[in-house]
Amino acid sequence: MDVIPSLRCLRAVAAVADRGSVLGAAETLNLSQPAVSRAIRDLEKTLGLTLFERHHSGMLCTEVGALVAHRYRRVLHQFARAERQLAQLQLDGHFQRLNQRLSQRHLKVLVTLAETHNERQAARCLALTQPTISASLRDLEGRLATPLFLRTQRGLIATPCGTLLTRHTKVALRELALLQDDLAAWRGEAQGRVVIGALPLTSSLLVPRAVDELLREHPGLVVTVHEGTYDVLFEALRSGEIDVLVGVLHRIDPEEEMTQKVLMHDRLAAVARPWHPLMDHPNLTLARILHRKWKKRLKIGYNSRA
Repeated sequence: MDVIPSLRCLRAVAAVADRGSVLGAAETLNLSQPAVSRAIRDLEKTLGLTLFERHHSGMLCTEVGALVAHRYRRVLHQFARAERQLAQLQLDGHFQRLNQRLSQRHLKVLVTLAETHNERQAARCLALTQPTISASLRDLEGRLATPLFLRTQRGLIATPCGTLLTRHTKVALRELALLQDDLAAWRGEAQGRVVIGALPLTSSLLVPRAVDELLREHPGLVVTVHEGTYDVLFEALRSGEIDVLVGVLHRIDPEEEMTQKVLMHDRLAAVARPWHPLMDHPNLTLARILHRKWKKRLKIGYNSRA
């Protein structure tokens, strides 16, 4: 979505979907009924869709409204996770009700500064002036009562708070982008973008074959494959920059809210060249071969955002 809906609109849609009425949503959000109704109308106009069926007894999601509400809940969930994790870090600042403290501009400025490390470059990327970028960052840091970036000779470097908040903001923005894929599928159109991270063991055969099969079934998709180390690709997965990571499975903290699936199990096998010294021992024991160096075949799978 080129225009990011306000977080107030997101909260209004999710609350009406959950409570089944504008009155119930207004009570949940501590807003007036006209404010909630206006937020719903504005978003329906922007999307060109009817999200709710109006009845005397309340409001029910339309089919497409349920898709939109589902994505918006996932967006808001990212800010709830950020609040929880920031509290665990025991940092100074005001991190409660992040989805009420942040604006559309805050989200864009935060992510762009984290990527460019420079206010002037961020201003060019967002087609804004540098004073506007500076003012937006000051306003955001003032609302949170904590610095998000340190100014160094190398440019702006995110603080622990800035790093964590940027990560969840990127995932939230990715959820909004995926909504467009949801709407296309609802219209019967197969389009969208899939970004795959591939570790070296999978990038030469497994991933290319899977991509070929996927594109045969859905030729409208745009698939991008990034190769790299596990640490780099896993951080990209956490930030929503890639959708799936294919490679050797690792233990993942449940807090990451990712799913893992085993694609194959490779058996361990010891392979020796002809006339290897160990070939002269018909009854080899583990103790005898432990001091030898062997190449190990590993379990291959993928993990992705839940």
